Amino acid sequence: MNPRRRYLNEVEAALSCPKGVKRAVLRKIKDDVDAFFLEHPDASMEELKETLGTPEAFAEEFLASLDTEQVQDMLRHARTRKRIVIGLCCALVVLLLAAVVVVVKVVYSETKSGVETVVVTVAENDKNATSRTTIEETL
Repeated sequence: MNPRRRYLNEVEAALSCPKGVKRAVLRKIKDDVDAFFLEHPDASMEELKETLGTPEAFAEEFLASLDTEQVQDMLRHARTRKRIVIGLCCALVVLLLAAVVVVVKVVYSETKSGVETVVVTVAENDKNATSRTTIEETL
């Protein structure tokens, strides 16, 4: 694993906060890490730690630098995204159920229209009269 990814993973593990805040913090921290690697493309994990600090210390300092309003804003955005995803999933389920209902109705109507009634006329010969009997059979 490259030093950049490893450092970010360790910072993520060191963050003890809600998932939404963690994602927002990681997006911001990633900018600092990317800036470091733009200046030092061949840097090792040790060089990164010397410059930015250990992942644990970096995460702690970053969280401490945020004010309460920023954290609340991050949480609010995370909740909003979560609600949007849940809403979209519910809408998808409703659409799938509607599609199933339509398919079942189409299949049922095709089956129903496929039933034919066959009329068979049988002639019975009697000595004096001819009578006809009609038999209906549903296939």
